[in-house]
Amino acid sequence: MAFDGVFAFQGKDHITASQLGRIVEGVAGKGRYVLPTLNQMTAEMQTANKVRVGTGDLVMDGRVVTNETAVDLTVESGTSGYKRNDLVVCRYTKNASTGVENFAAEVVKGTPTTGTAADPEVTEGDISAGSASAVMPLWRIPLDGITPGAPVRIAPVASTLKTLGDSVSRIDRGDTGKVYLYNDSKWGRVSYRAKGGVCTLVVDGLGGIGAGGSWAIPEKIPCKFLPDGNAYAALCHRQADHQAQVWVPSKDNKDSTLFIYSALVTDDPSTRIFGIVSWAY
Repeated sequence: MAFDGVFAFQGKDHITASQLGRIVEGVAGKGRYVLPTLNQMTAEMQTANKVRVGTGDLVMDGRVVTNETAVDLTVESGTSGYKRNDLVVCRYTKNASTGVENFAAEVVKGTPTTGTAADPEVTEGDISAGSASAVMPLWRIPLDGITPGAPVRIAPVASTLKTLGDSVSRIDRGDTGKVYLYNDSKWGRVSYRAKGGVCTLVVDGLGGIGAGGSWAIPEKIPCKFLPDGNAYAALCHRQADHQAQVWVPSKDNKDSTLFIYSALVTDDPSTRIFGIVSWAY
């Protein structure tokens, strides 16, 4: 069939699982992930032999799978002196004769070892490519001896379109152009430019700082253009085998002053400080 309406009235049952799967992948993206709904399929150990998978929804190769009631699964006892990793998975199967697709949660037992435990091997498959069976790991249960640890999430939790939209809207996509933080014909220049979520700091021939000394850049970069975390970055002394540094505070730092640290006396042109540093904001 050529063009065919999926979300359209045709007077008959006509929407297939593969069509819906492609639409989900086209809108939300191809892959496997838990949706930020209900309890996000959170796993918690109830006893040493029972793990509970909470409510939630997931996407597995375009198929949307829901769990509206918490499910308890059995975990086999560990062995004293051995370590083991078990996996909580969502298993997909397709009946070859009827085409009916089924999903179920289960625990896949790992191999005990006296060394570092590894996850058990599973055949992940690809439903979109026609696999009749597929496995999506959700959680890892690490066992040390007979004691199970807290489950570790494997399948990522997807962000909603609203969350992504809000994060994009917070980014200033404009272009500040070159902005000087310091500009002296004798002692050099320091400037920055913020554009499209990236801020670049340029230190050009900076002098006037003593050996082992520091200098506070007189002007500040607006907090919205600073990085999420504090950072030191390397700068270079011209024609000298030494490094200088720049301190870039985070956008949440109470003091947004940038500092330059010098390894040498920078009065001579051969020891002036140069460098380019970029970060995402």
